[in-house]
Amino acid sequence: MNLREYQIISLNEIDKQWQAGKRVLLLQLSTGAGKTVIFCELIKKNKGKTLFIAHRNQLLAQASLCLAQNGIYHDVVSSESTKKIISQVHHLHLKQSYYKPGSKIIVSAIDTLIRKNINFKAFDLVIVDEGHHVIRENKWGTILEKCSNARILLPTATPERLDGKGLGATASGFADDIIVGTEMKYLIENGFLSDYKIAAPPSDLILANVKLSRSGEYAPRDLVASMQKSRVIGDIAHNYVKFAAGKLGLTFVTDLNTAESVKLNYLDYGVPCEIISSKTSEIDRAKTIQRFKNREILQLISVDLLGEGVDIPAVEVVSMARPTQSFAVYAQQFGRALRPSENKKCALIIDHVGNVFRHGVPDSPRIWSLDDRTVKRKEEKISSITTCTSCFLVYEIHLKQCPFCKKAPIREIKRTPEAVHGDLTLLSKHTINVLKAQIKKIHSPPMFPMRLLGNTPARIRLSNIYKERRLIHEELQKLIDKWAHFKRTEKLTTPEIYKLFYVTFGVDVLTAQILEVEKAKNLTIKIKENLA
Repeated sequence: MNLREYQIISLNEIDKQWQAGKRVLLLQLSTGAGKTVIFCELIKKNKGKTLFIAHRNQLLAQASLCLAQNGIYHDVVSSESTKKIISQVHHLHLKQSYYKPGSKIIVSAIDTLIRKNINFKAFDLVIVDEGHHVIRENKWGTILEKCSNARILLPTATPERLDGKGLGATASGFADDIIVGTEMKYLIENGFLSDYKIAAPPSDLILANVKLSRSGEYAPRDLVASMQKSRVIGDIAHNYVKFAAGKLGLTFVTDLNTAESVKLNYLDYGVPCEIISSKTSEIDRAKTIQRFKNREILQLISVDLLGEGVDIPAVEVVSMARPTQSFAVYAQQFGRALRPSENKKCALIIDHVGNVFRHGVPDSPRIWSLDDRTVKRKEEKISSITTCTSCFLVYEIHLKQCPFCKKAPIREIKRTPEAVHGDLTLLSKHTINVLKAQIKKIHSPPMFPMRLLGNTPARIRLSNIYKERRLIHEELQKLIDKWAHFKRTEKLTTPEIYKLFYVTFGVDVLTAQILEVEKAKNLTIKIKENLA
């Protein structure tokens, strides 16, 4: 097995942390970066008993196949019929079975383990696929509490939960530490993942009235109702043919009825397709995916499958027709198209439901934490990206024109910095003059009321407040100028610099210069960190 440099670094860090006494480790590595390769290497090296846990029964065969593809013989804890199916899946893909009864390496689904009477203390290595599911109060926690003698690895691309519960041992989970792998941007730039484009066609989908479930996700019934009221379902096949005709694609939808409607639309456009859901048998699923790889089928329509734990490098386009509040679900679906393959120059994401504006592009730098966090409803928001009104491809908002069709957005004079995404060249003269007058006031000598004439304590105190604010804003102004200078060396225009400042720091250049003292201090720190 040929390991990449960043995989070796992760393996070494895992060993280092285990030797330091940190028993439960969470490994973050982007979708498609090769988490399977890492944990298969650990399994091969382990001399004792290993337990590999799949998080859903529907993914048990896929988990077993991952080990088989890496030459690992293993036992399976499941029904006899499931074992038979898994062997058939192995033969279908690998021409032989890697199922080995009595092996010290055991693969099982979490729900099966809950029901079985197993000596969990006998395992000295436990790996839980999609480790972001693991917290103390759920079924994964029940099992891990019993694995008291094992080193435990929780691999995941997205170490956060929709309900905000932290995965750390001092929060709601088990992890003693987190090992953060190589960033997705590096993986794309170095060819380990495919580059991508995003198309965001116009949509009339309204989600404001869709309730959230206890987990924080859109309530299924409300979501389906909103989808059916929109044009999205009818637009999916049309936009696939428009943007990616003939390419292999996955379409993620909300429910089976919607899947059937989408299938009929694809067939009307002459696009061969099939539906895959939790009701599809393992054998039928494996055969369908094989037909897809052979290009006998051009579209797989997925209902809550093919997001996690599936590797199909042939996928060239992903159509998102399932809105989600979960960054993990979004990133998993996005990542299905990023596996590099022969003749794939660039993957395409067609986002019909605003997920990219809800969560941002997946290769943006992120800071992961094991702590609990406050959960807020995610809406489409002003972000660092925008949609071209001509070609409907998504690009960075600070650019003066679409990099794909080379057309500039329509310039329209507006009255607030927020409305122009920080591009002050689009503000009315009146708005700019008002902001400049407020800036001038900060740097002018303070005006005291008549009752504060003389060297009174109140006047001195007020004078010190004015002085502090002026000094902070003088430092802030110098930092803004320095930041802008660096951006000019990168050949950015003035409007591009204005907009990039806004999306980077959440405030426009002029408003930044009239912030309250504490906010100005915080912005100063952020700019310094950005310049470092």
